[in-house]
Amino acid sequence: MEMSPGEIASRLRAGDLIGDDEFDAWLPASLRGPSVRYWTQVGVAVRVARWLRSRGVCSVLDVGSGAGKFCVVGALGTGLSFTGVEQRGYLVDCARSLAARFCVSGRARFVHGDLDAVDCQLFDALYFYNPFGENVAPPAARLDETAELGRGRFDRDVATAQGVLSRMPVGAYLATYNGYGGRVPDSFDLEHAKVAGRSLLRLWRKARDEEAGGYWLELEETTTFRAAGLLGLPEGRAFEE
Repeated sequence: MEMSPGEIASRLRAGDLIGDDEFDAWLPASLRGPSVRYWTQVGVAVRVARWLRSRGVCSVLDVGSGAGKFCVVGALGTGLSFTGVEQRGYLVDCARSLAARFCVSGRARFVHGDLDAVDCQLFDALYFYNPFGENVAPPAARLDETAELGRGRFDRDVATAQGVLSRMPVGAYLATYNGYGGRVPDSFDLEHAKVAGRSLLRLWRKARDEEAGGYWLELEETTTFRAAGLLGLPEGRAFEE
């Protein structure tokens, strides 16, 4: 039998994990299949939220929030406030309905638009789950054709995200899962990295205003910390001049 929203909420609040199938059962039927490709797994969402909570973060922006899964799971598992920004209007409607069903509408809010639709500097942390990758995926791998997609859009979105990271205040956090397609400025320090689910989860902290002109590499198998098998700080700088 399906777990009820109340049962799912109780387990997440108690620190227990649930299966993705159990949570996805409360998505519209048409979105349950795409969930495995497009939206963060429950375990990863909980880990990110706990990492951020332990560092004193209060507000998180999920870029490309889709059906709202990351924000709702994070809000259920912690006391943090989440905002998602999503370009597809029908997914924003779905996300708002999901938040209402799980009684977290006050801490899981959703905005229709692209990254320019929100003031990212109002948030303590940003979350990127490869939000722009659909633009360069083969047509058959795309969710649908209801949004502008293509290489030009990808380049614009990545450039916007890089600008946002450059303007974030010192002390802000960035969590990336499977990267985001752009560069992380060397004003950020890598605090933690862990293999999670199907990819690599990284947590960055903006440590200084000034950039030295370098940037961190976002390679899965050849970055310093991956080559050394480390799950914490890398031994050396992994950015290119």
